[in-house]
This record gives sequence, structure tokens and C-alpha cells, in this order.
Amino acid sequence: MNNGQPSPFVKLCMIIGITLVASIYLFATGSASTAIIIMVIMGGYGVGSYLFETHNDKKAEKLKNDIENGTLYAGDEWQEKYLRYKMSQPFAKIIGSDMKHDMQKHYHTTKHLVGIILSGFLILCDLCLFAIHIAAGIGGLLLFCGLMYLAVTSYGGRPVKKFYKRTDVDFQAVNDSYMSGKMVAYQCNGINIGSKYLVAFNETKVIALELHDVSGITKEILREKEYVNSVYTGEKTRLFAVVNGDTKIEMRDEFQLELAIEEFHRAVGR
Repeated sequence: MNNGQPSPFVKLCMIIGITLVASIYLFATGSASTAIIIMVIMGGYGVGSYLFETHNDKKAEKLKNDIENGTLYAGDEWQEKYLRYKMSQPFAKIIGSDMKHDMQKHYHTTKHLVGIILSGFLILCDLCLFAIHIAAGIGGLLLFCGLMYLAVTSYGGRPVKKFYKRTDVDFQAVNDSYMSGKMVAYQCNGINIGSKYLVAFNETKVIALELHDVSGITKEILREKEYVNSVYTGEKTRLFAVVNGDTKIEMRDEFQLELAIEEFHRAVGR
């Protein structure tokens, strides 16, 4: 994902073009030495940036293909690492008296806690405005209280509360399956594979499906390039377990992703 940025080749051409125009101007005004320095620095920067980004593009494409076609998992080295991972007790421990409390704890993330603290700080700062401008103070208070509400409900597991309002779910049966199931979790994402149900959740929703209604769990890799002032600085790769082709659950790494799929196939016997 390029975040709307031009391709590495286009950026290289832009840098070369700008460098040539600047150098010609400096040559014409008698600053030949400055022009040469700029050509060397900008030329080196442009080529270096191009090679860095295209090299990572090739690596990312290979990784994506290796994950999707299973090549990554076929090597002895990866299998050995995966075996050590499975022996490290990778399943998340279910905490709480029931499914609802356990799912809610996964939303108690640092990001949501920071949102609560920041909103509270902004509300305190806004109270100082009342002494200067009442209208601005009221507007700010409404805005920051709204942010506080969103942060608190996110921390409390908004998708879980929404899920429990459904009337088409046998919560007792799902809860019993969940409490005895195997859980893989990462931040606000998780998949619980129980004796009868698969329960999955992310930042926006919770789903509960009988195992025989789950057509499969597939792998998806999302690459997010990072730029500073249009300069490529690196990237972040995100891995997802996709349930029934439409519900994406982010996983920590390829080991956790493989574990979730392997446990699903073990549970359904296929």
C-alpha cells in the first residue's frame, strides 16, 4: 500500500528532473562547484532511495506469495521455529467468569487507555477557556466529552456490548463452547475455536458461528509503506486471518496466524 505516493521510478525521475533544472541554473549563474555538489548529493539520494524502496518491494512481494501459496511454511527452518512456538504455550489464557468479560479485557489496550487520558487532559484544559470565552469553552467541552465517550466505550469493548444485544444468538451455548476453547489473540483481535462455535472479534465487531458454518480461514497480508515528506522510510506488514472471506482478524505474526488456521482444521476435522 503506497498511501497515494507515486511509484519509486516516478519519484526518481522527479528528483533527477529537479536536480538537472537546479544544476543548469547554477551553471548558468556561475556556481559550477555548487551545481556539482548538488548533483552528487541529490543524485546519490535519488538512486539510493529508489534502490531501497524497490528492494523492499521485491522482498514484500516474495513474502506475500510465500505466505499465500504456503512456500514459507514448507522449509525445515520455519517448521522448527513453528514447533518451538507451539511448545511455548501460545494460546491465550481465558480470563474472567464468562465469555463477555474475557473478550472485553482484550480491548483494554494502551492505545485506548491513552485516548482516555488525553481526552481527560483536554477537558481539564478546556475548563480554563470558560474564564476567557464561554462559547468556545462550551464548544470545546462538548467536543472533548465526545472524544472521552468514544475512548471509554472503546476501552470497554464497544463491539462486545453490541454483540450481546443480538437476539439470534444462543449465548449460553456459545459461552460454554468459548470457555473450553482455544484462543489466539492480538491487541483487540482474537479467534476462539471451541467445541461447537468459532468466536472472532476485532475493533469493529464480534461474530459467533457454528463450526460447520465456517467455510474456512484464509491468510491475508497487508503491507503499509511509511513516508516522511514523501520520502520512503520503511514499512509495516500486517497479517490477517480472514474468516469466511469477510471478517479480518489481525494476527501478531505468521506463527500465530498458522496456529489459528491449524487449530480450526483440527477442530472441524478437515
